[in-house]
Amino acid sequence: MIDLTEKSEKYAAGKAHAAFDKAIAQAYADGYRDGYKDCKEEILVNLNTSKTEYVDLGLPSGTLWGTNYEKEGDKKMFLTYEKACSYNIPTVEQWIELQENCKRQNVFDNSNYLTDVLFVGPNGNKIKFEISGRFTTGGYTDVRQIFFWLREEKDGNEKPAVHMQKGGGYEYVFCGFRLPIRLVRKTKM
Repeated sequence: MIDLTEKSEKYAAGKAHAAFDKAIAQAYADGYRDGYKDCKEEILVNLNTSKTEYVDLGLPSGTLWGTNYEKEGDKKMFLTYEKACSYNIPTVEQWIELQENCKRQNVFDNSNYLTDVLFVGPNGNKIKFEISGRFTTGGYTDVRQIFFWLREEKDGNEKPAVHMQKGGGYEYVFCGFRLPIRLVRKTKM
């Protein structure tokens, strides 16, 4: 006579693993489909896990600015416009607000090359933009200039980017260039 406990253990052997394997496979397939759907619908998901620090400059909109360019490890990230838009980069309006509400101070080295630009907010807090350069079709260029992407809903291959030299402002550049990014965050609605 066969023991019922032994018989049930033999029956169960492999069934639990099969059920577990099937559940994991289903979860993977569901996640894959959701990710594919988001991509097709152009839903941007920020996968940024960095520890960005922000500074409150006292801007009317309540926008906080990232204190530094985003980095991957110890190196500054240089992204195309499309990839930059998966992060919370500043809009053209936020850049204009920064310029209109903050005092700008250019910092030069002994050879009169721009090294940094400081913006002092209405509340006295500061943010510094260091020279960054950019990657164009010619490689790493404009090493003594400051660049970073701005967000704007506009069709075409040219997208807004801050370009500070001794002057300032922004310009439209080819969206395939790789520029650094700064992040922003809102405190007020």
